[in-house]
Amino acid sequence: MNSIFRLFVGVLVIALLIAGAFSYLFFAPQSSDTSSIRYIVNQGDSVDDIARGLAVNGVIMNDAIFYLVWRFEGGKLIQAGTYTIPKSTSMYGVYRLFVGGPDRKETTIRFIEGWTTQQIAEYLASIDLVTVDEFSKAVRQNWSNEYPFLAGLPTNDPLEGYLFPDTYRVFEDAESASIIRKVLGTFGEKMTENMRREAQSQGYTIHQIVTLASIIEKEVTSEQDRRMVSDIFRRRIAQGMPLQADSTINFITGKKDPQAKSVDLAIDSLYNTYKYKGLPPGPIGNPGLSSLKAALYPIKNDFLFFLTDAKGNVYYSKTFDEHKKKKLQYL
Repeated sequence: MNSIFRLFVGVLVIALLIAGAFSYLFFAPQSSDTSSIRYIVNQGDSVDDIARGLAVNGVIMNDAIFYLVWRFEGGKLIQAGTYTIPKSTSMYGVYRLFVGGPDRKETTIRFIEGWTTQQIAEYLASIDLVTVDEFSKAVRQNWSNEYPFLAGLPTNDPLEGYLFPDTYRVFEDAESASIIRKVLGTFGEKMTENMRREAQSQGYTIHQIVTLASIIEKEVTSEQDRRMVSDIFRRRIAQGMPLQADSTINFITGKKDPQAKSVDLAIDSLYNTYKYKGLPPGPIGNPGLSSLKAALYPIKNDFLFFLTDAKGNVYYSKTFDEHKKKKLQYL
């Protein structure tokens, strides 16, 4: 009886030692090296191919044990692609990395100052990131819960004005929502708390400042001219004059006319700033930081009129008669 018991104990000890050894091989870090290597799985590679390649490259200690891990976990498909593997990862950790799929590739996108939300959607579609319909649907979701500065926007609003123009790095398989979050987050950083308080102290809402900035963005290009025009627009509103901004007419028509046509000036739209006084209902594009600052920090001046020639030079006038003469001279 004692001999049988001793045999049983011996077998149990051996089994425990084997189990411990396998457990160590499975879960123990394989190196103290904190660096990583990039390993490529080609289309059609079998698990045997992958295990041998990992062993040859020193990623795992034993290809047979890696295969056992794979079988034990149900033999899940390992996708082709590039994998970044820390050298200190356990064999089981390496397996889990492969199950999780290859590295996600990033790409660079750039939104230009003044682009409308529709132009952004078309750009993203042109580089095969998302479709126009996907992006157009996503921007009309209610984002104000995540971004309080959007509070008060009309429902089903396309976020016009708030998709901050900048250069971004995004994953090649990024969805519209993740792109929007990145861009709205940048707007929140650029439109600082100090700027928001400044708007409030001046009696403006964030939406009004963004709307004014979007018009300034389309009208003039230099920082000084933007701040000058900002003061002109503010005083026109205060005096009950229409803004008469050709850029708002182009927003209605989709044209790029430097000077609005008379037939377009008759369009009955709240965005027609020749027909309706004050700011339009919302932004006509997505302004950059220079225009946002110009809308908040105008340069005081005595002009009420301005025009821009084909080269981008801006000419200011105090009276309408003076303005008409300059239009004949420069346009």
